[in-house]
Amino acid sequence: MLIVYINIIFKGDDYVIFRNKIIKEKVLSWFDRHSCVEFGENTYLRMGVSIIDKEGYKYILNSTNVQKDTMPLLFDKTNPYIIDNIKKFIQNNELSVCYIDGEYENAKSSMTWRCECGNYFQGALSQLKKELHNFKCQDCKEKELLIQHNNYIINNLNKHGYKLFNHNICDKIISSSFIDIEDNEGYKYQVPYRSFTSHYRIPSKFHISNPYTIDNINNLLINTNRSDLKCVSKEYKGNHNNIKIKHSACGKIYDTDLVNIQNGQLCPFCFKSKIESNHASVLKQIFKHEYPKTILEDKSCVNPTTGRCMPTDIVNHELRIAIEIQSQFHDSEKQKSKDKIKKDFWVNNGYLFYSPDIRDYTIIGLVQLFFPQIKEIPSYIEWNFLNTLDIVFIQDEIDQGKSITQISEETGISHSTILGAVRNKKIILPKEYYINILNRKGFYMLDDDNTILKEFNTFKEADDEGYKTGTIFRVLNGKQDRAYGKKWIYKTEYKQLA
Repeated sequence: MLIVYINIIFKGDDYVIFRNKIIKEKVLSWFDRHSCVEFGENTYLRMGVSIIDKEGYKYILNSTNVQKDTMPLLFDKTNPYIIDNIKKFIQNNELSVCYIDGEYENAKSSMTWRCECGNYFQGALSQLKKELHNFKCQDCKEKELLIQHNNYIINNLNKHGYKLFNHNICDKIISSSFIDIEDNEGYKYQVPYRSFTSHYRIPSKFHISNPYTIDNINNLLINTNRSDLKCVSKEYKGNHNNIKIKHSACGKIYDTDLVNIQNGQLCPFCFKSKIESNHASVLKQIFKHEYPKTILEDKSCVNPTTGRCMPTDIVNHELRIAIEIQSQFHDSEKQKSKDKIKKDFWVNNGYLFYSPDIRDYTIIGLVQLFFPQIKEIPSYIEWNFLNTLDIVFIQDEIDQGKSITQISEETGISHSTILGAVRNKKIILPKEYYINILNRKGFYMLDDDNTILKEFNTFKEADDEGYKTGTIFRVLNGKQDRAYGKKWIYKTEYKQLA
């Protein structure tokens, strides 16, 4: 049996002094063969020699180990350093669990531990060695499984172009759950998890059932380079209900609908749903106030090509000045050519011609170009001044072959507003408009001798009489010979037939 004393004496690089020379030689010989260990603290103990390996674990080297040339056991109830070794094991493996209490009898002995969340729980050393970083309290294990479950769902959503938001990772997603998702373009939706993930169809961006419709409207404005506009309505009540939009540039709030927004509508106070912008409206009122004989929308200038009058915003014949206010609307080449005609007309008649661009000035800045003494917008200004459509301008655009949709996109006037003027016969659509723009062609019903039996100007007229649009359309386009026992032909083609 290996017996040594507790007395420890260190002298420089010398080993400790052994009382028994034979024992010393055996121990030192063992150390030569096990270079991974060295003497530990309290080297001489009654049960053997204290040693420590390179990883910091402590052992008791006894006679059996020396004789059989073996390493002592790391975790053994005879090792007085068992608790130190457990703590060192936790440290070396960078585990977040802490040993609290409990005696070690064997690897399956229940001991007390503190989890990283602060909870105390029971577990064996064998379990700690097997699970390592997963050695946690039951609450944390359940939470980790839940996170794994949710991460699987999140990764699956990501593969289909969606990401989960507004969700606590610890809230379990089940079949009946509603989830908040966002697509790659920034549109948000609230959908039932089970039905959505069964087909991954894109839900409606704008719908009364989508609580993120207002967010999506604002996202649409951003995506279409209209970030200066913002929907300030609290809720969305459907396509046929107005929503409120605020224009940050002018500070105005106006009512519109989703269709107009999708059609590219701009702020009606600044982009032509009135005759002019607020800049022009204010300047016109001040000119009328300061010089009552000022003429607004003066029609003296006439287009030499079309013979139509070309109204000039502000003209004062006494002062011999003419003003045509510029804006984004005037950037097109066609409008620039019209503006040049106006400028040449007034300059050739001896007038001073001004064409300030509203994008270069605040409203008061524009006013001060002509009235430097005015320091703030006068109280007599009416913000609804001239709140009417420029009928002459729109009619001219339509006569030039533009569609209502195109005019709406270029000017910011809502599509429905122009259509209202058409219904009220303030604007007349030429016959060619229905054919060239709307692709509406009149057609005839013929007998076998090509005699006209009925005449229809639109498919709706035929449908009202019981003739299905799809059936007639197939005959008119040569995909079917007859419909309802009769021949059908477009009016334009009938002339060739005759």
